[in-house]
Formats: sequence, structure tokens, C-alpha cells
Amino acid sequence: MFETGEMERVLDGFPRRLAGFVCAGCGDVRFVPCGNCSGSRKLFDEDEGVLKRCLECNENGLIRCSDCCS
Repeated sequence: MFETGEMERVLDGFPRRLAGFVCAGCGDVRFVPCGNCSGSRKLFDEDEGVLKRCLECNENGLIRCSDCCS
């Protein structure tokens, strides 16, 4: 598709990033440490007095960058 020029027609109308653009929030990694647990994946439940797994982030303690990923 790219070689024949079809790709450009298919993607016409979609937003494009500027060449050389690097996200200031994540450095183009697309993920940042979770703001809820600071990337530890654990939260202390004061009511029960135990550690629980954070439900906001993935298995690595990361969330998608809100600056460059929607």
C-alpha cells in the first residue's frame, strides 16, 4: 500500500504528528508511572490494614500517557 500511494489516501484526514516531535510527558514511551500508586502497584487500605493491588495501572505499574495517547 505504501509503495503505490494507497496508504496516503487511506490516512488522509487523520491528524499527523510533526517530524521530530517528542512527547514532553513520556519521552515518546507512551506510558508513565501510575499517579495513584507511584508505580509500585500497591496501595495500603487503611480500613482493612492491608496492601491491595492498584486497579488504575497495568502489571508494570504504568498508565498510558495522557499527553500523547488518547
